[in-house]
Amino acid sequence: MAVITAYDLQGHLGIDVVDEQITTNLERAVNAACRWLPAAVGSNYEDNDPRVVELALITAADFYDNRGLSGTPGATVRKLARDLAMQLRVEGAEL
Repeated sequence: MAVITAYDLQGHLGIDVVDEQITTNLERAVNAACRWLPAAVGSNYEDNDPRVVELALITAADFYDNRGLSGTPGATVRKLARDLAMQLRVEGAEL
C-alpha cells in the first residue's frame, strides 16, 4: 500500500508547477520509496504513523533529487532515514 503519493512528494519538495516529465519522476520516486519501506523497516508498520510518512517522504525526495549521476546525498538526511528505519524495525519486532 502506498504511504505517500506523488502529490505529497510534490508538496514536500516545494514544486509548484509540474509537467509530464516531472510527474513521471515524482511517481517513480514514490513507487521506489514505497517498495523500499517494507524492506527497510519490515512489513509491520502503520501507514498513518507520522514517522513512516516522513521516512517515505525523505526517501522519495532523496530518490528524486539524486536520480541523475551528478547528485550527492546529504549525510544528515541519510543518517536520519537510517535512524527512523531502525526505530520502526525495532518497534515492529516488538509487536
